Amino acid sequence: AAGTQIDYWTCNSIPQSSSNPDEPEQQQQHSKEPSPPTSSYTRSSSSTVIRHLVHACYTLLLDIYIALLTALQYDAERWSSSCRPAAAVSSTAALADIALVLTVQLCSYLIKRQHQAMDLFLSSQQQQQNEGPGSSRQPSPPPASTTCAVMSDLEMEVQHRLERLRQTLRI
Repeated sequence: AAGTQIDYWTCNSIPQSSSNPDEPEQQQQHSKEPSPPTSSYTRSSSSTVIRHLVHACYTLLLDIYIALLTALQYDAERWSSSCRPAAAVSSTAALADIALVLTVQLCSYLIKRQHQAMDLFLSSQQQQQNEGPGSSRQPSPPPASTTCAVMSDLEMEVQHRLERLRQTLRI
C-alpha cells in the first residue's frame, strides 16, 4: 500500500506518513540501519545458506582430490612400469618412491578427516534443526537429493582412486 514500507529483515510493514511535518522523529527512526536478523525464518535461511556453501566447498574439495589422485596414479604407473632391475635402484629412485607413498598416505589421511568433519557438521545441523525453537512449526527442508547423489558419487570416486593407487604402490 502507498504510505507503507517493508522492513525486509523482519518482514514487517512500517507505516510511513509524509503528510504530517510534526513527525520527523518517526521518519528518522525508520531510516536508521536495520537491526540484525533475529526471526526464526531468517535463522533458518542463514542455516540453509551455510549448509549449501559447505556442500559446495566439500564437492569442490572432492573434485580437487580426484585430480590429485589421478596425477599421483599416473606417476605411480609410470614409475612402476619403468624397467629397472631391483639391484639398479638408486637412492634417488628410492627417495622418490618414499615421497610418493608418503604423499598418498597424507592424502588418505586428509580425505578421511574431511569426510569425518562433513559427517559431524551434517549431524550437528540435523540436531540443531530438531532441537531449535520453532522446529515443530516449520519442518526443515530435506537436503536436495541431487546434491547428496553428487557428493556420494564423488566420495565413491575418491575412494576408488585411492584404493587403486594403494594397489599400484602396494601399500
